[in-house]
Amino acid sequence: KSCERVIKRGITLLKDHLATKKGNVAPWPSVSIEVRKNIAQQLNEYHNEKIVKQRRKEELEGRIRLRDHGDYGDSDADDEDFTIARRESIRSKIEWEERQRQRARTGQDSVYETEGGSSS
Repeated sequence: KSCERVIKRGITLLKDHLATKKGNVAPWPSVSIEVRKNIAQQLNEYHNEKIVKQRRKEELEGRIRLRDHGDYGDSDADDEDFTIARRESIRSKIEWEERQRQRARTGQDSVYETEGGSSS
């Protein structure tokens, strides 16, 4: 059975709806267990990746602030750490840009609607 709910605010709400996650959107109780588990796993992975990236960013910003205040400590180790952090930042930016290009190519930023429903 298909759901007749119309979701106009993005893919994450659609995924929450399919995963029967309560909160910003009404859960779809008749979605198959397989789909529910798959979508829930994707949402959890995305959330965990987001946390890891935020921690890396905060760590890098902290290192940059230390350098700005003249606390250089062991400069050889710091240089290596800074180089690693800079490369990670560049890689993260490249990955983000690639995701943006992919979204533009596939139209993922478009409105997601299901047929036959009315918004409520």
